Amino acid sequence: MDRRHFIQSAAALGASSLLPLSITTANAGSVLAPAANQTSYKALVCVFLFGGNDSHNMVVPYGTSDYNAYLLARGGLAEGNGLALPYADLKLLSSANLAVNTMALHPAMGNLQSLFSANKLAIVANSAP
Repeated sequence: MDRRHFIQSAAALGASSLLPLSITTANAGSVLAPAANQTSYKALVCVFLFGGNDSHNMVVPYGTSDYNAYLLARGGLAEGNGLALPYADLKLLSSANLAVNTMALHPAMGNLQSLFSANKLAIVANSAP
């Protein structure tokens, strides 16, 4: 299993609101729905990405001046041999708990964007185990 497949699998697993206490070989790849009496169940799922993860392209500043600073720091757009993502492709993070238009996610993280908007996902950056 490569890192990309692991991250995609972890994101899909994070979309479920419940992790089963025991997973058998038969249902290891499936996502189980919570029982009716477990709707208030909450879990903390931490994914630590060691190695070559480029976190500056996972959570990107979205405000105009902050994005311009990001663009400059990353050496320009990826199409021009830089590392920055195009502004139009970013997935804006919006929530009642976040200042308007301040942060966005990588274009491939649309599922995480919807979880964040529903207040079912939080991002903790610059942390170590």
